[in-house]
Amino acid sequence: MKGADLSLSKGERSKIVFVLIAIVLLSVGYPFSEQGTAAAIVFVFLYLGLLGSGIYLVSANRFLLIFSILHTVVISISGLATILMDFGTPPWVRLTWGMSLIAYQSLITQILP
Repeated sequence: MKGADLSLSKGERSKIVFVLIAIVLLSVGYPFSEQGTAAAIVFVFLYLGLLGSGIYLVSANRFLLIFSILHTVVISISGLATILMDFGTPPWVRLTWGMSLIAYQSLITQILP
C-alpha cells in the first residue's frame, strides 16, 4: 500500500468511538469465550462488531472499504468454521483466519491517530 493515504479526515475521527466500544466489549467478553461453543460463537459475533466498526471507520476510502469487507468475510467464514468444528479444521483454515486477522488489525492500527 505504498503511497496509500491511511489518514482520517477530521469528520471521520468521530467514527473511532465505535472501534473503541467494540474493543471494550471484546475485552470484557474474552474471559467468557472459553466457556463452550456457544460462548465462543458469541465472542466471534462481538469480534464481528469490531470488524464492522472498522468497515465503518474506513468507509470513505473505497480501497480500504473493499479490503476491510473482503477480510471480514474471510475472518467470519474461517473463524466460525474453526469454532464449529472444535478447532478440527485443516491447518490452512486456521492459518487463513490468523493471517486475515493480522492484516486487518494492522490496517486499523495504522489508521487510528
